[in-house]
Amino acid sequence: NKSLIGAEYRKHIKNGMLGYAFLVRMFSSKRHKEITLSTIPPVISKRVNQCISHKKPRDKTFLKVAYQSDSKVLVTHDQEDFAYKKRPHLLDTFGVTTLDADQVPK
Repeated sequence: NKSLIGAEYRKHIKNGMLGYAFLVRMFSSKRHKEITLSTIPPVISKRVNQCISHKKPRDKTFLKVAYQSDSKVLVTHDQEDFAYKKRPHLLDTFGVTTLDADQVPK
């Protein structure tokens, strides 16, 4: 599996954690969608690369996936690359709303 997001999940989310239970439920109920990054317009990919540090390939991937998603929402706790002051720029440039987990409507 070449999924950067899958690798991130495997690295940080372990059995017994709430996030793990959430992912199991999402995958078992087929409430996930495969996103192909190769269909992102080159201009958008270039803007993502300019916006996110070259040292953060996974953060670039998360932003690109959010851009390609139906809802265009990115839920994160990363205050370095997705800081509050940067979030209006992400919305204006990519149409992506960036939220902390506690901001997600229940």
